Amino acid sequence: MAADFCLMVWGGDPLSVTTPPELAGFARFGVLVFPNYRLAIIVIAFVVAIGLWLLLDRTRLGAMIRAGVDDPDMARVVGIRVSQLFTIVFALGAGLAAFAGIIGGPILSVYPGLDQDMLPLALVVVILGGTGSLLGSFVGSIIVGFIYNFGQALLPELAYFVLFFPMLLVLLFLGQLPTNVPQVEHRTVQSPLFQFSIARGEFSEAVDQLRSGFWNDKDRKKAAGKIENNVNVFIRYIRTVPRTFQ
Repeated sequence: MAADFCLMVWGGDPLSVTTPPELAGFARFGVLVFPNYRLAIIVIAFVVAIGLWLLLDRTRLGAMIRAGVDDPDMARVVGIRVSQLFTIVFALGAGLAAFAGIIGGPILSVYPGLDQDMLPLALVVVILGGTGSLLGSFVGSIIVGFIYNFGQALLPELAYFVLFFPMLLVLLFLGQLPTNVPQVEHRTVQSPLFQFSIARGEFSEAVDQLRSGFWNDKDRKKAAGKIENNVNVFIRYIRTVPRTFQ
């Protein structure tokens, strides 16, 4: 419906977006020539990537997001509103996508079906970089950019095959990995994240035991104490991040 509405309002012809006059022209680096606007986009991309990394790894909001993704049930126990948090994340992602469309308009133009051209690229980036990894997505996007552009220039008739071939290799490699990897039984240095993982497992086990019923008062108090201790571990894990967002 949204695509048909845009088609009705703006028509089906491609719309060209003019490059800002301040960023017109080219920059020379020896024998290499680069458009100023593309260099500006590269700088903006690095700034956004660093900002996202700081948000996720160095702020209280980022810790809440990581906790909500890792174990939403336990995050709700300590008072994190996971639904509202994910709404904020979705709005942030939509805003970044809209911003990318604005700055990419002078290069790609705007036409019906542009979203369908971008979705395969995003799919390959996620598969190459891995879900939940900001660094992986950053590296995957650079790899996809090189492969897609060089594929269109050197092998235009096989551009999509060249794009999806690395994704196929990754999927085949992941399919060959062993699934019965033995668990590590001992660890000398227990980081806050490691303690949180142990607490999450004990917390889920205690909750399941309480739900099973047929317990005496002593066992109920023991399980409740285990839940309380594990919640405290989770709170300490959250507090390891600076309280930037109050």
